[in-house]
Amino acid sequence: FNDSIVTIVGWREDTARSFSSRNRPPSGWVVTPENDGIVNVQWDNSVAPGELTRHLGQEITGDIWSYSAVAHFSDWFRLPWGLQLSGHFSKSENFQTLAGDVDLFGRFLAPPGGASKDWGLTLATKDNRASLRLNFYRSDIKNSRTTALSAAAINGVYVMDFQTLQQWYEGLNTGWVTLDDIAFYEQGIPESAKKLVGYTVSRGPSGEYFTTYANPTVTDTEDLAGRGMEIEATFNVTPNWRIHTNVAQAKAKSSNIAPAFRQYVDLRRPVWGDVRDGTTSRTSEKPRSTTGLPNINDTSNPNYPNPSQFGDTTAIAAYGRAYSHYESIERSEGRDSDRIREWRFNFVTNYQFREGRLRGFGVGGAYRWEDEAIVSYANKQLVINEGTPFQQTVSVTDFDRPFVSPSESNVDVWISHRRKILRDKVDWHIQLNLRNVTADSDGLIPIAYTPTGIPTNFITKAT
Repeated sequence: FNDSIVTIVGWREDTARSFSSRNRPPSGWVVTPENDGIVNVQWDNSVAPGELTRHLGQEITGDIWSYSAVAHFSDWFRLPWGLQLSGHFSKSENFQTLAGDVDLFGRFLAPPGGASKDWGLTLATKDNRASLRLNFYRSDIKNSRTTALSAAAINGVYVMDFQTLQQWYEGLNTGWVTLDDIAFYEQGIPESAKKLVGYTVSRGPSGEYFTTYANPTVTDTEDLAGRGMEIEATFNVTPNWRIHTNVAQAKAKSSNIAPAFRQYVDLRRPVWGDVRDGTTSRTSEKPRSTTGLPNINDTSNPNYPNPSQFGDTTAIAAYGRAYSHYESIERSEGRDSDRIREWRFNFVTNYQFREGRLRGFGVGGAYRWEDEAIVSYANKQLVINEGTPFQQTVSVTDFDRPFVSPSESNVDVWISHRRKILRDKVDWHIQLNLRNVTADSDGLIPIAYTPTGIPTNFITKAT
């Protein structure tokens, strides 16, 4: 096509492996050797007990392709006034080599990856004195590591399952609960989650029970979808004077947020709701829930360990943390992402003196405007398990009451000088930039709020 179409194709492959080192357990411990997608430690038996050993956690390999093409339509048909029209399209895959991340079930997470597309048109004069470019883009990412899941929510899950069992086994030692109670509660906990936290039950010399577990580092995923457009215009008014302006729109949505966390809560919530501390009308020596399971936070029984030793990590507080995060994540599904300034506008101009006493000097300026952005939301109270002995009020995100960081506008100016030095062998250039010259030095821009609407974090404009 007489060079009227230009294409580029690219390919890349990456491999990532995760390893961890830890002390090998004492002799006699039973370790499951198989690796079925669950985090199982595969110990090197050549290493003495108690010494460090290394094991392969996860290996991931991915390849990505990229394609792009530019077509010069003016080579196929003429436009009036000698205008030049071209179109462009590109598609690129992306893949992050993140290995070793696991979810609440102990399953390895797939690496983030996706694809992006750009397409548009460019219209320019024959001498390129003026041009107009229109571009659209779309980006989709799967398995991005979510920021919606907090450490408090994860801790609430582990408290509800494993700290509850710690308390119950202590209650078993005093006759407060029975092995049947514990078996009923424990049977629904995924075995992979037990392995992940290192949950063990052992008995002392006198037959008393002990349990151990440790909170691991876990995360979760979400899918991101971005859409946007940009219009750029450049005009060389004279050989010395150049003007450039652009308008851009960007939007992003999150979906499939924290699927493993929600799956775990859905799995365990029916049991959690029956064993939280609902002390209302619980006056017998061994209060029972509607399923016959003991309440785990009743201080009236002198034989039961005092739950206050765990601070606010009692069952009712843990249930509230886990459930409030669950509800907030559910409500944020499919909403526009926060902290995205949807619209932006920029105007830049520069003038270069090429003759006379000011030869070599240049002056310029810019105006920048950004749309407002949602930075956080208020909370609202939600009653759960209403009308039951386990009724509780939890705080969830109220997406109808956003807190907004205002729109911003800034003006920049600069002056420059360019000349040849060292017998014209070096092109020397110096420039003084003044940014945000119209900014108020005392002005603060809020970027975070408490759930009650009090600004907590600010930034200032650089002046």
